[in-house]
Amino acid sequence: MPLSKRLLTNRERILLLLSQYEYDPEEDYMAVPQLSQDGISEALDMRKNNVSRELSKLKEEGLVKERIARVKGFDRRRKIYILTEEGKSAKDSILEELKEKELEKEGEKTFETIEEAVKKLNDRRTEEKVRPFHIEERMRKKDVLNLDDFSIPPQLLGEEREEKIEILRHAPAKKKIFGRSEEMDRLTEKIEQENPPHIVIEGIAGIGKTALGRELLENIRDKRDTLWYNFHPWEDVSSFVEVLNEFCEKSQNEKIDVEASVPEITRELIDITGDSRPVFFLDNCEEMPSKLRPFFEVLMREKKRGKKFSAVMMTRIALGFYEVREELRGNLFRLKLGPLAKEGIREMLGEEEISIDEILDKTGGHPLHVELYEKYGGESVQMNDFIEKEIYSELEKEEKKLLQRLSVFWEPVKKDIVLDKGGTERLIKLKNDNLVEETAEGKIELHNILKDFFYENTSVEEKKELHGLAAERLKDIDNQKKLEILYHLEMAEKALEALEMLGELVPELSQLSGSFREKILDAFPEGELSEEEKGTYHAITADIHFNSKEWEGAVKSYEKAIERKEETARLEEKLAETQMKLERWEDTIQTHKKALSQYREKDDKEGEFRENLSLGTVYRKKGELEKAENFYEKAGSLVEDLEDREEGVAILANNMGMLQISKKNYKKAEDLFKDALKKGGEKPIIYENLSLLFEKVGDLDETVSYLKKAIDRHKRREDHREVIDLLMKCSQYDLKRNEFDSGVENLKEALRLEDELTERSQFLKKREKVSRSKAKIHDKLAQAFREKGNWKRCLTHRKQAIKNYEELDDQEEVAKEKLSYAFDLSDKGDKKRALKILKEVEEASRSLSIHSGITAAHLEKARIYEEKGDYRKAEEILKESIKEGKKRDDERAIEVGEELLKDISNKMGKK
Repeated sequence: MPLSKRLLTNRERILLLLSQYEYDPEEDYMAVPQLSQDGISEALDMRKNNVSRELSKLKEEGLVKERIARVKGFDRRRKIYILTEEGKSAKDSILEELKEKELEKEGEKTFETIEEAVKKLNDRRTEEKVRPFHIEERMRKKDVLNLDDFSIPPQLLGEEREEKIEILRHAPAKKKIFGRSEEMDRLTEKIEQENPPHIVIEGIAGIGKTALGRELLENIRDKRDTLWYNFHPWEDVSSFVEVLNEFCEKSQNEKIDVEASVPEITRELIDITGDSRPVFFLDNCEEMPSKLRPFFEVLMREKKRGKKFSAVMMTRIALGFYEVREELRGNLFRLKLGPLAKEGIREMLGEEEISIDEILDKTGGHPLHVELYEKYGGESVQMNDFIEKEIYSELEKEEKKLLQRLSVFWEPVKKDIVLDKGGTERLIKLKNDNLVEETAEGKIELHNILKDFFYENTSVEEKKELHGLAAERLKDIDNQKKLEILYHLEMAEKALEALEMLGELVPELSQLSGSFREKILDAFPEGELSEEEKGTYHAITADIHFNSKEWEGAVKSYEKAIERKEETARLEEKLAETQMKLERWEDTIQTHKKALSQYREKDDKEGEFRENLSLGTVYRKKGELEKAENFYEKAGSLVEDLEDREEGVAILANNMGMLQISKKNYKKAEDLFKDALKKGGEKPIIYENLSLLFEKVGDLDETVSYLKKAIDRHKRREDHREVIDLLMKCSQYDLKRNEFDSGVENLKEALRLEDELTERSQFLKKREKVSRSKAKIHDKLAQAFREKGNWKRCLTHRKQAIKNYEELDDQEEVAKEKLSYAFDLSDKGDKKRALKILKEVEEASRSLSIHSGITAAHLEKARIYEEKGDYRKAEEILKESIKEGKKRDDERAIEVGEELLKDISNKMGKK
């Protein structure tokens, strides 16, 4: 059936193609490729230059609008095209004409239109529905329309991939489960919902949580993108984030910002992958690092907002990131696994003549105990007694040795690491006896219950030998497991090897959870070291504590290192830096002086320079400005001896200038900064200090002039973040000088640069910082347009600032920004909306304990009712505000409230 009449023009085809896909920048994180020039070219088999030409015409006619967006399948943001209202009307006209086209068969009219063909096809199909446009495009390529063998051209579907993404290398091997059919049905019912809840499977070790989760994974892996991850106490947040990043790359060719905060990483993960409704299986959640708690809290918040990202969490303990009411709302499904019932035990053991009651009595219905009991029999009720009498005593010597080797490892290991010659047959036997498990990756492990038993039944000397062998084998075969190798070296008392590795792993150890880090450090065989080596050990542990912001621990370790080391100047310097964090000023000064003395003895000019500067800074912060100046001058006398003289001049100028500003010697500060410009080069920091100086003396023209010079130097260096911050400062001063246009232009330039940073992901992808700066810029633009009386633009930027802070989940800033929004609305004259927003501000301020927000909301509401002439309502609000202020001893709230109440009372008296 060839098409009769004319074919569609390229212009009409583009309009119909764009009409098939929706994109809302407020809701959609990514656009389909068919909205981009490349996608249009591929979908319509049209040359790119023709696509570009047609789109330009459609833009001029106002039928399409151009946007910048993330596009599936592309690394960088690119232009997409969306129909305007006029474009949608034009599309409707084209579509009506297309539906009425008649189809012919060998020149004879069948009187069958495209619309009738579409109806026939859709009556037969259960998958994606056919549209008239699909028939037009199919018959451009193929002159005959066969209703029995029709398929939509794949390039028009908008689906980029069919295969499902899987990252399952951490998943255990699939294992047959017994007696859990009811639980499995409930889990399957939940996970197959359009927007499944998060699922928590709780239970004691060995009860079957992991096996149940693995079965659930098997049921959905062909329908959903999936990931499996096991938490371990020795891993930091970055290990998990790396796997999330890998998933995003495989799923949408997008990366997440691995250096962002955990809440921002979580929201970014959901934004990137949420459209595919992925399910993450997270095992051993009780072992997750405490720093990851916000990950689960954000997951729950986003679920409440309708996001379709789901997690299945397996844990031995209750997780504290959710409330019971979330189960009632359907956002979370919690399944607590108990022991197997009689039916489950019968299913596991088959139809043999057995006493189910006896087995239930012996094992308590624990699946692993039932499994072992069936294999070995016996009378023991307690698990450890059972293992010892029925299993351990029956093993051959080499089998015990193999299981003891496995017991020292943290996680599943490659077979080569534990097997000796002839060990393969023994391993097969132990697997058949259900004593060893094999993972999906082909690695082997003992169940935790068995692992604990076999480790405890090994002598001290044998343990040292096993740990030494484990370290050796891991180095040879799996050298990436640095932390585990370190632990085995410690337990084998190989102190010098462990010390060397400890120094290499300072960054990794600094990221570990506190309890596990202490386990590693406490295991160190310090007694095997010399005094000097012990000093090195304590210096390393001090650096780890310092990096982890554990100041007290760092102070103690630095002090122990200083007691044992011969060279202590750098350690004294670090100790002083730590003491300053704790604001122990006198200790800080004395320690810095010790370090200074040692640097002088060694004639170390770099060290002397640093210590004099540090002492000057400490005294300046204490307000002892003469002493501060004395030390800065001593530092200045050492500048010529520095390897990087220019840097030394800049640092000194920064400190000396700040000192003179503190002393209000502004002319001297100016001379110092300008001298630094001559000697140290035109560093941006010096121009910034000059700007600060002239702000202090009230010369805003010079303030702006030096800020612009600093901006120019930062631009040359491509210090984009500094440029944005200084543009915002510059705008602030412009507005103070009533230079409205210049101030707004600076803010717009900062906003443009923020957008560039977002787009240029290969240069910088720090979404939290970018979004926070954008929020501040929109806030400042709102203030600027408010001063100008341009309410439309003021409110537009205010709402954008609120949105940015909501994206950051910074509820305190959201409340503050909404308060400003209420003031804007009130002054604009929209009192009704202002009162509505003030109610939201008051509720948020109460939940966040922002007392100033509560007071401000009360006072503004009272002012609005006063202006409306409703003095009774205003009086009621003020009395309540004063009452609350007295409860929390808020003198400011009481004072302002009583003053306004007095004014209201006077007006009521006059009325």
